[in-house]
Amino acid sequence: MAQESGFTIFDKPAAWYIEIAGYLIAGFILGFLIKYAGRLFFLLLLGALLSLWALDYFDIVTIHYTVLKQVLGVSRDMTMAEFLTQTNAWIRGHIIESLSVFFGFVLAWKFA
Repeated sequence: MAQESGFTIFDKPAAWYIEIAGYLIAGFILGFLIKYAGRLFFLLLLGALLSLWALDYFDIVTIHYTVLKQVLGVSRDMTMAEFLTQTNAWIRGHIIESLSVFFGFVLAWKFA
């Protein structure tokens, strides 16, 4: 193994490289889908959310937001600022994985 400034390069197990490749592929697939079907997906998602909001507003269906937050793994009293802070902390803690997804997304967006 090559030695540079006190640490060994490429001393990660093979599973780590496979995981990074998986993130790269996931980013590529996400970029490809957003590039070619992003507008359709966005309109379908917006229509579904507006429909659910209207159904909840007119009391046709009841959405239990506390149960929804529990299913999504979000604490009951979490605000958007806390959510963004936690997301930022996760990205900083998993910088290699995040960059791998980003590069896969950019590759698909530019070249697919």
